[in-house]
Amino acid sequence: YGFWSGPEDRRVDPQVLNFSRVIMLREEMVRHGDGHLPIWAVEFGWNALPQDWTGGPPPWGTDDLTKQADRTARAVQRARQEWAWLEVMCWSQLQPAVPMDDPSWGFALLTADLAPTPLYTAVQDAISSPVAVMAQDHSGYYLRLGLLLLGALCSGVLLVASWSSSAWPGWISRLADLYLDAPGWVQWALTGGVLGLYYFSPWPVGTLLAFALAGMLIYLRVDIGLSYAVFSIPFFLYPRSIFGKSFSTVEALVLLCCAAWCVRWLRQEILRSSTRSALANLQSWSSRWGRSLSSLDWAVLAFVLLAAISLLFSANLGVSIREFRVIIVEPAVLYFLLRQAGLRDKQLLRLPDALVLAGLAVSVFGLYQYFVSGDVIVTEGVRRIRGVYASPNNLSLLLGRIIPLGISGLLVAKPPRRHAYGAALVPLVLCLFLTYSRGGWLLSLPAGLLTIGLLRGRRATLLALAAIILSVALLLPIVGTERFLSLLQVGEGTTFFRLKLWQASLAMIRDHPITGVGLDNFLYRYPDYMLPEAWQEPGLSHPHNIVLDYWTRLGIGGIAALLWLQTAFFRQALGLYRRLPDGDQRAIILGLVASMVGALAHGLIDNSYFLVDLAFVFFLSFGIVRAFETSTLLPTAVPGAEIT
Repeated sequence: YGFWSGPEDRRVDPQVLNFSRVIMLREEMVRHGDGHLPIWAVEFGWNALPQDWTGGPPPWGTDDLTKQADRTARAVQRARQEWAWLEVMCWSQLQPAVPMDDPSWGFALLTADLAPTPLYTAVQDAISSPVAVMAQDHSGYYLRLGLLLLGALCSGVLLVASWSSSAWPGWISRLADLYLDAPGWVQWALTGGVLGLYYFSPWPVGTLLAFALAGMLIYLRVDIGLSYAVFSIPFFLYPRSIFGKSFSTVEALVLLCCAAWCVRWLRQEILRSSTRSALANLQSWSSRWGRSLSSLDWAVLAFVLLAAISLLFSANLGVSIREFRVIIVEPAVLYFLLRQAGLRDKQLLRLPDALVLAGLAVSVFGLYQYFVSGDVIVTEGVRRIRGVYASPNNLSLLLGRIIPLGISGLLVAKPPRRHAYGAALVPLVLCLFLTYSRGGWLLSLPAGLLTIGLLRGRRATLLALAAIILSVALLLPIVGTERFLSLLQVGEGTTFFRLKLWQASLAMIRDHPITGVGLDNFLYRYPDYMLPEAWQEPGLSHPHNIVLDYWTRLGIGGIAALLWLQTAFFRQALGLYRRLPDGDQRAIILGLVASMVGALAHGLIDNSYFLVDLAFVFFLSFGIVRAFETSTLLPTAVPGAEIT
């Protein structure tokens, strides 16, 4: 069953219920010598019930009918492309022989009157569609994707080269001027509306047309495109499918912003080259880049290069290439755009605003789940909010990055940002508490609070300590639940299994100290190192520790890259914090520093970077700090980044 996430949710974890959970069964079969046998999924699916449903609650979660049909089609496609060992997939229910108030009707292909449901047609189309890509072609898909993007960029180059010195044809130029002359809220609303058409359009051609129009608008206002990209970060588990291929919105928007910026840059270079020789242009370009690269820039480049080299040592290249694309390259592209787009302070401030707004949206939705719909995870004696994620732990990882921004904004920013951030803190903190994430509430939040207090002075430090004591006291009513008692259990429970996982990870590192096992390969290598006492959790995909995670994926070079990135970030961010006066810019820098400290603290026992949302927030923090460092040096605002 898919439960609360789509078929693209690739997490494989005993604590996570999702479509990928079948991989754990496959790994168990391989480990016991049954890898030659196929798997038959005698039941699969996503449940969808009407909004006015008054029957029993569905234990599988629930979707609307459109989402259910789309996820079903994509699940069949993923199984065909990646799981050659999954020979049979049987839909859960044709017409359930249960009372009408039983939630099993959410799977029904036929109504009680034997009429086909909309899902029936979707399933029929999915199983009758041809297999476009076989399992062995998995890595080739990414090669074709790269060639497609390269072709689009080359087409843009040719298009730019064919333009006259007056740039666009007259009618397009007039439309562009009309857009740029419109009030700021009109530009934001128009771009947002077009992006909404891109995401919700039921027609592939309409989706592509909306995507192309969004690209034109982002070409004119790159800063708006970047803000929408940041807002979409938490929603990466809800991708948009185009002709059978799925891309998250943040991925699509970052690549679109990159393409828009590249076309603009190429046009400027072509116009510049008309007055100088090619050699002079090359010397000028290399000189500008060489002088402007900071330690943080070099650290980012080294990290990307190291990840690329690690592909040479990956046993499962397909999954490594995917992680390299979505976890390494695309977040680094976001950093590059923030560094190069020439955004002014007002535009840069909208990026953390967008992140806080996204966190607020996710929190409000999570609170709705908790208090209204009841769509929560009930485990270990507590009801846990999960928001747009399949696991409450993932929600807490995101909120731990955002809450320090809200706290610093409340303390240091000027109105109206101070008031807005302060108001957002209420649902953000409440939602974090109701995830009952021990790492989020006992490590990430206290670390962020203490960092803000230490940087603000003695009084702020005392307030931070008081807040930490209060946060711990709030847990007293539930300390008797299994959720917290498991921390103290010696022979079982969370702490026991975490220690065994770390021992196995160290053994893996001893066998691969230089190169690691490759990006996203931990899942496939862990069964060879799993200790017998930890047999209940065979499908873990990462070591739950930041140092072990970087080392197992990237080798010893990963640790060096991590240290370089963090040293360069904190040196640059703290230098900015000391130079800036109190106000919005200083509040954001303070929040980003506290957010990074909280991420490192939480990373001691959980994921730290190698998830889509965490990776983008990680490089967003780097990019904002780097952009603030250079924004005051810009003589004029760059074209396409007007402040409105």
